[in-house]
Amino acid sequence: MECSCCKEEIKQGAKKCKACGEILAPGRRLKNLVGGFVGGGLSVFVSIASLGIAYLEYQGRVEAIEEKEIVEVEKEAAEDILKRVPTESLSAAVEEKIQQK
Repeated sequence: MECSCCKEEIKQGAKKCKACGEILAPGRRLKNLVGGFVGGGLSVFVSIASLGIAYLEYQGRVEAIEEKEIVEVEKEAAEDILKRVPTESLSAAVEEKIQQK
């Protein structure tokens, strides 16, 4: 009989390989195989979830940058409008609003 791990010759009915220490119980190999698939599947799931969260974070930052650009353009437009308004009439309008309250 041959060890499934190291391919060394072992006695028929042995429970453990003397060369590599591999446990040769019949159900053990299946348990390791199933455990590997479950653990691997969990790792893939966690990786995909992490990528999804990172993508959502990236999208939020892109939207924030776009909104910031829009606000800057609106601010420049407002400053241009205010530059065209004479200071005296603006001051008078502010004082008039204060007096109305």
